[in-house]
Amino acid sequence: MGACKAKKDSSAPRIVFINYKIAKDSNGTTKIEFMNTIIAEGKLKGEINSKKNPEYGDLKVIQANAKLEPILSIILSNPLVKNVEYLNESGGFQRKIIVLESAEFSVRTQLNARTKFIIIEEINKENKQLIKTKL
Repeated sequence: MGACKAKKDSSAPRIVFINYKIAKDSNGTTKIEFMNTIIAEGKLKGEINSKKNPEYGDLKVIQANAKLEPILSIILSNPLVKNVEYLNESGGFQRKIIVLESAEFSVRTQLNARTKFIIIEEINKENKQLIKTKL
């Protein structure tokens, strides 16, 4: 699974799309597998969509320079936990939390010109690095 890069002018704003697969193993350890990367010229409209109040199990996505020093980060909700709304028997809306064994998810963010790596950490007591992707 390769990287597709559309680069013409390195000073032009760029957006990065990275696709991953996430799963929990039988021990409850989170594993992330890289699928592909697309870098395109452009600028995201509005603010970067980052969760304001991180919760246990959410993902911290860090853009890092060549020395692996953080440049900026965003928080994504845990892709294995889905909060769904449905109609119950009496016709009222109800919410249910569904925990998945595995899921695919995408990171979409404005790419800093100095970014060389995307690092994903799981927010928990260790804040353990799950994957490091070289751009």
